Amino acid sequence: HELRFGATPATGALSLDGATVVFQDIPARERARAIVEAELRRARDRLDFALGATGMGVWEWDPVADRVTWSEHLGHMIGIASPAVGKLGQYSHVLHEDNRGALIAAARRIAEEGSQLEPLSARLRRPDGTWRPVQIFAHRSAEGRVVAVFIDVTARQSLEDALRAAQKLEALGQVASGVAHDFNNLLQVILLGAQALRAGAVGELADIAADVHTAGERGVALARQLLLFSKSARFQPAAIDVNAAVRELEPILVRLVRGRATLAVDLASEVRAIWADRTQIEQLVLNLVVNARDALQRKGTITVSTSRELAGPTAYTVLGVRDDGPGVAPELQARIFEPFFTTKGTGQGTGLGLAVVQNVARQWRGRVTLESAPGQGAHFRVHLPEYASQSASS
Repeated sequence: HELRFGATPATGALSLDGATVVFQDIPARERARAIVEAELRRARDRLDFALGATGMGVWEWDPVADRVTWSEHLGHMIGIASPAVGKLGQYSHVLHEDNRGALIAAARRIAEEGSQLEPLSARLRRPDGTWRPVQIFAHRSAEGRVVAVFIDVTARQSLEDALRAAQKLEALGQVASGVAHDFNNLLQVILLGAQALRAGAVGELADIAADVHTAGERGVALARQLLLFSKSARFQPAAIDVNAAVRELEPILVRLVRGRATLAVDLASEVRAIWADRTQIEQLVLNLVVNARDALQRKGTITVSTSRELAGPTAYTVLGVRDDGPGVAPELQARIFEPFFTTKGTGQGTGLGLAVVQNVARQWRGRVTLESAPGQGAHFRVHLPEYASQSASS
């Protein structure tokens, strides 16, 4: 038995010195209630943890008392601490105006008819003023209250967007590959014809033949870009000394920027070899330098550099291209690597240069970063794992 006891001093003329002790048996009902309450607390803690871990918040409305409450996690989502209490519609400003009226009407309908709310997509205002996508489920409880569950679908929406983008890129890659192959075959005929014309032409005809040949070579370069973007080109991976590759490209790079910029080369001696296709890496450097040249609004400086960085167990060779042009606006930085996206005028760019750079980096387990601010130029950095690091991880 569990006992409760208390003691009081003994009083009265006939009492002896001492105290009166009273023992009382704790009723079984009280013990059972304590056990149930403890179990409820544990269940509530587990539920709160599950709701927080899955990005879910609970909202409840008592239509009789017109009293609205919500869970702690929903309070975090909207920036209003729980347990706040209000009336229906009092805090409706946290709902996007496109959803506000429909959700309030749905709550009233559920309270009156006992119907359930089909999964509804809506947006909640975050504490910073941005909008959080949510999915809402609601029903009427046995007590007549309207209970709604708000599920944060930000992560799921991001994954769906990424999947759609990947599917779009895959389709574009297939189209680009087919076009590039056919286009390249036509260009070979054009180039051979232009070479034949140049061999026997003089004067203006020779100039025309030279222009045709130059245009054909540009077309071949474009076809190569398309093949690199679609990953349909044949590659020959090998250990590459990036410093040596840049030095060999330097004369070509100087010609590329002549009249528009001064080329500076800053190669770190500690840089080690990477494992990649040399032609791809050369194309990557050319694309970055051409992009930097075209970004300059006045004559400036383009710097090609290499360095070595450690990130945990992996060592990276970092190939950088920096310009001192106007920089990339913040709203454009998120789109700068999208295929066919260009800020140049019609006919002045394909929008494939940086997309190819990113594809090449990813193909060889690397990544591309951009550091830029308006008026401060742009710095593209390609991180490629060192050959030893890549071998150890594969």
